[in-house]
Amino acid sequence: MIKQVRKILKPLSDAPLQAYLDNRVQLFDIIEYILSQTGPASIYISTFSTSEEFLRRIFRLKQKGMLTSAVMLADLKASRKTVNLYHFISNVFDYVYLAENHSKVILIRNDKWCVSICTSQNQTRGNRTESGMISTSPEIYFNLQRQFADIVNNHAVLLDGLFNSTTSTSELAVSSAIFVPFSIALIALSIRTVVLFAASADFAARLRTSSATTAKPLPAAPALAASTAA
Repeated sequence: MIKQVRKILKPLSDAPLQAYLDNRVQLFDIIEYILSQTGPASIYISTFSTSEEFLRRIFRLKQKGMLTSAVMLADLKASRKTVNLYHFISNVFDYVYLAENHSKVILIRNDKWCVSICTSQNQTRGNRTESGMISTSPEIYFNLQRQFADIVNNHAVLLDGLFNSTTSTSELAVSSAIFVPFSIALIALSIRTVVLFAASADFAARLRTSSATTAKPLPAAPALAASTAA
C-alpha cells in the first residue's frame, strides 16, 4: 500500500537518491508510489521471474492510464513460468524479452522524470527483507537504459515470436540467430517446442477452474507487433 511505502521512502522531489532495506513493502507498491508522483510514464522492467499478482497490479495501473508503454525482460531459466503467464503478460506489456538475466531493474520515464530502481526483489510477493536504491539522476537512468537496450537488441528473444503459429521452426532458428547468440536461439526453440505444451495445459486448467475463483480473468490478449528495438 502507498501509505506503507510513504513510511519507508521519501518523495522523489526531496530525495534524488535514496535506499531502503525492509520487509514491509512490495515492488508493485513502490512502482505505484513513484507513478503517483511522476504521472503517466513509460516503464522498462528486468526481472528473473514474474507472478500473476504482480501482473494484475501493473495491469490496473495501465487501465488507469499511468503506463504509456511497458517492456519486460525476464530470464530464460524462468521461461516456463513466464510462458505460463503469457496470456496475462500480453495484456500488460507491449514487448516481453527472454535473455540470460538475473537483474531486477525498473526504469520509469516521461518528459519530467527519469527514475531508476535497482532492487533485490523479483516480481513476486514475499515477506522477506528486500533492499533497493531509487535514483532520479538522468545520467544513471540513461546509462541503465542503454545497457537494457543492448541486451534486448543483441542478446534476447522476443517472447511473442515464440507463439507465432505462422513461423516455422526453421524460420525461428534463422531469425533468432541473426539477433541473438546461437545458444539462446537453441533455447528459444526448446521453449517453443516443449514449454509451450506445458503452458497450454496450464491455461486449459485455468479455464476449467476459473468459475471457482474470485479473481476476474484479464481481457483477451491483443496482438503484439514484432520488433527488434526496445
